[in-house]
Amino acid sequence: MAQAARALPSNAMVPLAQGGLGLCPLDVGGSCILNHPMKMNRELFVGNTPPGTDDQVLHNFLNAAMQRVGLALPNLPTINAGKPVVQTRVSAKFAFAQTRTEVEAANLLNLTGIPFMGAFLRITRPGKYAGVATPHKTWQELTGQATGAPVQPIGGAVVSAALPGAGGGGGAEVFDPNNKIFRELFVGNTLPDWNPDELKDFFNQTLNQVNLFQSGRDPVIKSRICGKFAFVECRTPEDAAYALNLNGIPYLGQELKMTRPSRYPGIVSEYHSMGPYTAMMTAFFVSSAV
Repeated sequence: MAQAARALPSNAMVPLAQGGLGLCPLDVGGSCILNHPMKMNRELFVGNTPPGTDDQVLHNFLNAAMQRVGLALPNLPTINAGKPVVQTRVSAKFAFAQTRTEVEAANLLNLTGIPFMGAFLRITRPGKYAGVATPHKTWQELTGQATGAPVQPIGGAVVSAALPGAGGGGGAEVFDPNNKIFRELFVGNTLPDWNPDELKDFFNQTLNQVNLFQSGRDPVIKSRICGKFAFVECRTPEDAAYALNLNGIPYLGQELKMTRPSRYPGIVSEYHSMGPYTAMMTAFFVSSAV
């Protein structure tokens, strides 16, 4: 269940001087017109994106972060399903994010410095922006990371800063079901009598052994056996991408097939089939079986 966001300091959310929201123009269906000439007031530059960043993963991540810490306007539930970011466009080393209102664009600036896939995003106004500069915090200032607040995840994605009020001060982790499809992998060539917990432990031990994980904790949180195939759910989308490198690894006499599920809507990541990790992972498997 989603946790309620705690109210932020008054200087965290920055309204327009005119007192308006700067809502995006809507088409006849009630959706934001993305290519409107005034989009420059609602668009931000996102720098320092890691190579291979998936557009949908970044889109979901920014929305989850803004909603979780109260930077999304709560009085627009019908515009973009209540989510502040309406579009992201990813290039090689940077991206652009467009919000539904000018206020939320100003609020999104407060996410600069947020950890994402091992990098720290730099969120600024684009060079062509000609509007008034709006004051904002960094992610670390906003979340109290500099004061040693505990680490918690955002929406199943990697965030190395605490979320204000999340989990009731260090409660159990909550993984966003909306991005589960990006965290889940199909495992082929299994056997019906395998124990799902033992399979999960095998993946975690192997991924930790060869340093193929990004979240800093056991990357696989759940597995379920469905006869001759299985599904594993990873802690983050990034952990799932790393786990694809286990394609072809031997387990209890079977050679496992690791792929994205057929309903996966994102871009299929490149991965190695036991490539540079063949010797290390095979040696680990053999030593574990002794």
